[in-house]
Amino acid sequence: MSVFRNILVYAEAADADCLAEVVTFAEQSGAALSVCDVIAPAPTFDGGGAVARLKALDWSLAFERLRGLCAPHQGRVPLDYAVLTGNPFLAVTEQVTRQGFDLVVHISETTADGPGAALNPTGMHLVRKCPAAVWTLHPDRAEHSDSLLLAIDREVTADSAAAERFARELAATACDLAAARGATLHLVHAWQPYGEALLDHPRAGFSPAEVDSYLTAQEKDHGAWFGRLVNDAGTRAPAVSLERHLERGSPVEVIPAMARKTRASLVVLGTVGTSALPGVLIGTTAEAILAAAETPILAIKPRGFTTPIQFADPVEKLRAVSEGGTAP
Repeated sequence: MSVFRNILVYAEAADADCLAEVVTFAEQSGAALSVCDVIAPAPTFDGGGAVARLKALDWSLAFERLRGLCAPHQGRVPLDYAVLTGNPFLAVTEQVTRQGFDLVVHISETTADGPGAALNPTGMHLVRKCPAAVWTLHPDRAEHSDSLLLAIDREVTADSAAAERFARELAATACDLAAARGATLHLVHAWQPYGEALLDHPRAGFSPAEVDSYLTAQEKDHGAWFGRLVNDAGTRAPAVSLERHLERGSPVEVIPAMARKTRASLVVLGTVGTSALPGVLIGTTAEAILAAAETPILAIKPRGFTTPIQFADPVEKLRAVSEGGTAP
């Protein structure tokens, strides 16, 4: 069963290897694929006809880039392409909202190495505000491997039922992705004891034995919760190779380190907004992990997430080109 059936690729960078990876995934998943580029809107002044000529040339060149990028894959999957105009993240988000795409793949122009290499500002805006899941790719990503990593967080407040469901949905999605790619799935849960910085405070009054007992109980509780989740995932996808990693420490440090250790080609994580304004915050932990990401990221939003962006008039769009078609 495929998780994603209708995929929109924003080819900010016209990278053939990145698109080939997405097409292979779509082929394995039975998904339809639309590829788009976004160009700047033309100014309102005429400029003696120069503006119209430059706009037409910009459209034409963008179509030529897309045509050349998509040509090797025609016939493999349902595939079309289109040129949009406007602010890139707004234009892409509008297409998702109006046409019901369930996954956006952002092939970014990011070329930096090290922390933050996986996301540029457009990618971060898409993760925060686009209602679909967002998979970030860039030409300088690490070599493809047969490992995926799922970062699982735990909500320990009293009202945690929705978070529990979301954690299991994330695990199910990651299992489906691993099955489609023939990959090993590494499930990682980083935990930190509540009040850890206060345990040795004189006013806390804990003995060393009490501290040890408390920490052991915390680890056991997290381990039992994580074990149930991993077992549920294994029951759902018995053919997928699962590796469990229960790590004590900050997720912001643990997740990138485990991604390097496991040579993961993709890190899957959930984004959970905690603000009264949907899409403005995606959770402080997820924000920090994304800001430090070196590996391509698949950020998945909980069911019911809606974009905070309101669209009035449809974005200008030169019609999608279907298989074998030509640009008007």
